[in-house]
Amino acid sequence: MGDIEGRRRTAEEIIAYLRGKGYIKTRAEIDSRTGECRISMIHIDGDTLWIDLRDQPPSVLAEFCNVYEEIHALGFGLIHSVTRLKPLKYSEIEVEDLSPELQEDLRAEFHYYVGAFWALRIAIVLALLLLTGSLETAAHLLGW
Repeated sequence: MGDIEGRRRTAEEIIAYLRGKGYIKTRAEIDSRTGECRISMIHIDGDTLWIDLRDQPPSVLAEFCNVYEEIHALGFGLIHSVTRLKPLKYSEIEVEDLSPELQEDLRAEFHYYVGAFWALRIAIVLALLLLTGSLETAAHLLGW
């Protein structure tokens, strides 16, 4: 880990440079344990920018479900896998009885929702096939 004061100076230089390009800092934080620095910015035209300064690149697992939108979508995919026969279609998110924030999270990370839904459903079907050998029930669980 680099020195925290050096990381702070680097972050300030990046913020100053991007300020000259029309960006406004909305949030900046430095983790005192790791030295990781996160900067969120918005451009005067409305585009957003998120920067993460680290000493080492993140692992694949560290990047998976590292923001709440992804976690919400994954969680709803797992829940719906055991409570619904088929996953929501993208167009059905609007009419589902969910808060506007959760609807936005599902729209933004719909691939997490669908992936979690089918991953758990396939695991359930494989377990069912191994335990009972019932192809009819397995096909029904897959939506056929």
